[in-house]
Order: sequence, then structure tokens, then C-alpha cells
Amino acid sequence: MALTAKKNHRFTRGITLIELIIVLGIVAVVSSVLIFNYSSFSTNVSVKNLSQDIALAIRQAQTYATSVQSLPTGSSTDAFPTYGIAFSTATSGSNAYAPYQKRFVIFADIPPSGVTGDHLYQNGNACGTPANGNECLQVFSITSSDSIVQICPDGSCGSTAANIIFSRPAPDAAICKVSGSSCQGTPAYVNIVVQSAQGLQKTITVWNTGQISVQ
Repeated sequence: MALTAKKNHRFTRGITLIELIIVLGIVAVVSSVLIFNYSSFSTNVSVKNLSQDIALAIRQAQTYATSVQSLPTGSSTDAFPTYGIAFSTATSGSNAYAPYQKRFVIFADIPPSGVTGDHLYQNGNACGTPANGNECLQVFSITSSDSIVQICPDGSCGSTAANIIFSRPAPDAAICKVSGSSCQGTPAYVNIVVQSAQGLQKTITVWNTGQISVQ
């Protein structure tokens, strides 16, 4: 038995340098493919999550209006206003509560006079207790590398800002194509386009019937 063990040991081989280099090369190639695919997958998930978050925020504003959501305690105005959500493709916000390509805002459309709002978002220096001239209710900041790149009322992507308004008790949406201090036209729908740093895009579409979709 001892002689046999010695003979078998004589034919035992280790790994050669060339074999080691080949194995390391294969590992490097496989790792590169996995890292590249993970980056693409991560980008796709990020922009998809943002588009879903925007759709949910729009639905939240719609729910506030249709459920006759009261304003928070301390708001010095009508307790049951119309609600809206403001979007902009501006590269920066005028203050911490203004919408731009990395931020969108749910607001209470406080009537400047009478019983209906003007469909425009008035932002001040605070958020959470809306009042005349300071309508911010909730701010959503985009912390990823994604951003809002296009706003397209009726499919025309020349607008830089738009508000989507919901009035009780109907779930229908009023789409305000913002131009200065007024709304232009009555679009049947609006597309909000978000884009990742790598150029991947998702589109949130809101119709004046209140339907919301993500593509």
C-alpha cells in the first residue's frame, strides 16, 4: 500500500502559470460583463422608480381633492381647497419650495378671491400650512441622478412648466400650461418625461379625465 501511494503521488500535477493567467482572464471578462449589466439594471430601476413616485404623487393630489381633504391645522385659509401638483424643467428653483427639474410640489390651490383657485402655484418661504401666496403642501426632491427633462401638453414638448389640478368632487384633471402668471389653453393630456443620467427615459401621462399611466 505504501508503494502504491508513492507511485500515485509521482503523477500529481499543479496549475501552470499559463493556466492561471487564462483563468484570471476569464474571471476579468465575466466580472466586466456583470458590472456593466448591473450599471444598466440599476439605471433602469432608478428611473422607473422615479416615474412611479411621480405617478403616485399625482394620484395623491387627486385623492386629496376627491376625498375633500382638509388643510393642516394652522393654515389661514379655506379648509377644503382644490389640490394640484406643479412641475418644471427649470435648472434651478427660486427657493426651496419652487418646482424645477429635481423637485415637484403638491400644493393647495387657494382661491385668491371667490371660491375657485387660479390653477397657479404660489410658493413662499414655508411648506406644510398653505395660505394665500404660499400654497406649498408637500415637496418631493429627486435625490438620484434622474431629472424631469420635458413637459409636453397635448404631446408638444415646448413647455417649461405645468400644473395638474384636481377639484372636488370629480376625479377629472385640469391641466395648466404655465406661461408667466397665467394658464394657456386647455390641454387634453400632458406628458411628464423623466430621464436618467445615461439617457433612459420614462413618460408619465395624465389625461383630463383623471387617468394616469407610466410608459
